[in-house]
Amino acid sequence: MTPPWANMKLMPIVSGVILLLAAYLGGFVGLSGEGTQEIDVPSCSTGISGLDICDKSAMLEQNVPIPDYVSQIVAVRVNVEWDQPDAWIGVVAASEADKCTNTGEGYLLCDTEDLDIMVGGPASSGHFDWPISGGDYRFVAGNSLDGSAQTTQVSYEYRATLTQTLTYGIALVGIALATYGAIRD
Repeated sequence: MTPPWANMKLMPIVSGVILLLAAYLGGFVGLSGEGTQEIDVPSCSTGISGLDICDKSAMLEQNVPIPDYVSQIVAVRVNVEWDQPDAWIGVVAASEADKCTNTGEGYLLCDTEDLDIMVGGPASSGHFDWPISGGDYRFVAGNSLDGSAQTTQVSYEYRATLTQTLTYGIALVGIALATYGAIRD
């Protein structure tokens, strides 16, 4: 039979070790994933004499809301690449939609030079890396293809970990609990 004092000493040690394991897995290992998506990229030539939409871009109608508190708990980084260098993808604040015209087809038509593109865009050379923070965002895309429409393969990777402050806080509590349990009489 185990003496009653042994269980009392063991609980803080086990709790501390569990917290240390959680800090390691959440803060250093994290969560990651990847995927691909094939997207049609239309030519910017409309076929109408004098009307070239290379200076236009298409913005999705729906916002991607990311709560502000998320960036205080989790650090998320997204890397996006595509195989057609003339096509581009970007991220803008949702408020940029005010500068665009609704097409009624699920996207907005924008003058690219009027947009404040946060990451990606025409100068992105086929990829961008986005450390996500709180806010409302929209995706925007465009191209400079004068020929026929093409298809581009978009690859993305993401990695999410606990923020360093939270990771070290959990680890310190775990160390304190394990130490307390080990030296407790």
